Amino acid sequence: MRLAPPSNSNPAGDRPRTAILVVDDNPNNLSLAVEFLAATPFNVCVAMDGETALEIARLVRPQIMLLDVMLPDISGFEFCERLKQQPDFQGIAVIFMTVRSEPQDKARGFAVGGVDYITKPLERLELLSRLMSHARSQARIHALEQQQQALQRQYQQLEARHRSLLTDNHRLQALIHLDSLTQVGNRRCFDTRLGEEWLRLRRAQLPLSLILLDIDYFKAYNDFYGHPAGDDCLVQVAQSVGRVLKRPGDLLTRYGGEEFAIVLPASDVAGALYVADRIQAEIQQLGVPHAASPLGPLLTVSQGVSTLVPSMDQSVLQLIQDADQALYLAKRQGRNQVIHRRHASLGPSPEST
Repeated sequence: MRLAPPSNSNPAGDRPRTAILVVDDNPNNLSLAVEFLAATPFNVCVAMDGETALEIARLVRPQIMLLDVMLPDISGFEFCERLKQQPDFQGIAVIFMTVRSEPQDKARGFAVGGVDYITKPLERLELLSRLMSHARSQARIHALEQQQQALQRQYQQLEARHRSLLTDNHRLQALIHLDSLTQVGNRRCFDTRLGEEWLRLRRAQLPLSLILLDIDYFKAYNDFYGHPAGDDCLVQVAQSVGRVLKRPGDLLTRYGGEEFAIVLPASDVAGALYVADRIQAEIQQLGVPHAASPLGPLLTVSQGVSTLVPSMDQSVLQLIQDADQALYLAKRQGRNQVIHRRHASLGPSPEST
């Protein structure tokens, strides 16, 4: 036996009506329940066995189920237990109906997932009072679930926004530390990374090398070819130097004007000089014309190299000053060469090139 639920129309228009599924194998009990629930804010469906009840539950999704303990195909306790194992039905408030009122029966009903117990014969006032109470509880639970879902959506939106902001921040940080012309690190990037590497290698007691590179007679180049050509020259030099650097930790930055700085973590004197010599060869192979240079027809660079092992009694400024002095000597001694200067604690310097 099955009764179709009444229309969901609600004259008050304030909230949807609660669906109740009554499951009992006695037609008289079903008729009595339907009679009691007439003219109430409930949509009522009925079923006479567990299989039909499950089918209706899938279609109607009732909030409350009045369930007889004794059904023809399955006990009410077993039916409730199986029902509660299915995620879609775990929220149904199951109220057991039975003529038996022994404590052990009630305890079993609660153990399998029931929320209440009502004895037969049904009494209208008691039935309505219990149903109204559970309907209010179900409404509160539904409201809390809706709030939880809304909060979950808000959380997911905030998470997405947070990830977007992190991405934007990483991009911004990259732009802040990037030279807009040459697309290598800028002076801010140099200062930050050199300081970080200084502290890291001081702890590890490993050498740190720095190369300062200056394009020879760059002012004359700009005056002769024009500033747009000068900008293009800076880009070509940056790209050429970048091709020489193979290790992920090596850093190329534009130090200022026509100067570049190359930070070589964990690179000793020989390693730093090897990189500097490769840069000299790369620039020569680049073959950029420089008709205004007294050194020859092609663009050349001068490099100052410094190496030391960071320690507590030294400052990173010492490394920069040594490289700057080496660059000064390279330019003073005719340019287009590499001069190395390192701290006295490293011992004698190998021959400069």
